Amino acid sequence: MCIIYLDYGGSIANQMQTHFSVLSYLAHTTRKPRILVVTDHAAAYQRLADCVETMEVTPEMLQEWRGEKNYSFRIKIKAVQYAVEQLMKDADPPASVMFMDSDTFAIGNWDALYDDVEAGMAYMQKNEGMPYLTHGSSQRLWNDVKGKRYVGITMDEKAEMWNSGVIGMPISKASAVCELTLRLCDEMLADGVRSFNVEQFCFSLALRHHCQEIHSAEPYMCHYWGNKEGWNLLQGSFFTRSLMEQHTLEEDMQLIRELDVSSVPYYVRSPIWRKRFLKWIDHIAPLKNLQYLKKTKD
Repeated sequence: MCIIYLDYGGSIANQMQTHFSVLSYLAHTTRKPRILVVTDHAAAYQRLADCVETMEVTPEMLQEWRGEKNYSFRIKIKAVQYAVEQLMKDADPPASVMFMDSDTFAIGNWDALYDDVEAGMAYMQKNEGMPYLTHGSSQRLWNDVKGKRYVGITMDEKAEMWNSGVIGMPISKASAVCELTLRLCDEMLADGVRSFNVEQFCFSLALRHHCQEIHSAEPYMCHYWGNKEGWNLLQGSFFTRSLMEQHTLEEDMQLIRELDVSSVPYYVRSPIWRKRFLKWIDHIAPLKNLQYLKKTKD
């Protein structure tokens, strides 16, 4: 198996999340996955050089991957496709690939999932339900696509929305899955569909089309997209301690095994008025008398 990550834009927070994610997956399996990070900042992964390969991309490639509609999540589809293309050129390509969002981590031993994907089963993070029965962005997407046909696939009430924080599949089907996902995405965008989760809906459709059945990775992996702020604080403390005490990677992995993953919520729903309220507070009671050191010349 090859685990694939995507990191671009130079965000320290995203790179920290990727480091934590990599260590968590290695800490909780007895298997030996290959790990590949598609990135425009390979230098950020020098500490993981013994267990992580980097595949560098340029700003020009990233801009092209956004497509004509400048859809940022299209980059994810292209990154997986690009990584699969390069892996297939190897003399001994892996039997399977798993794309992991940086804001995911293993919550325990995931050998069973690893073996399932190696055996040809398809996985995504979790089933978010039928879009026509949901609300919010998924409901808006459904209202845009219901009854239409994209790449010959009718958007009916059997269509499922799976979270794409994890995408696992046999490499023998990965190229076809990525190609269909990309075509579906481009046709929907050209048709005026603007929901941010077009990408994961298209991955769900394509994986179902080529692999028939999708299984949930939720029992093995946490996707904390709903509370990145909280997990970033935990990881910041974790890696600061690691740096100060000069931990080895194995020592960091042991600490991850001992980590109380119930200590920080993975999802927090913020009231819609909260940001407006905080902005209003900053407006009526701004910080005052900010003092800075002057730049000095040596």
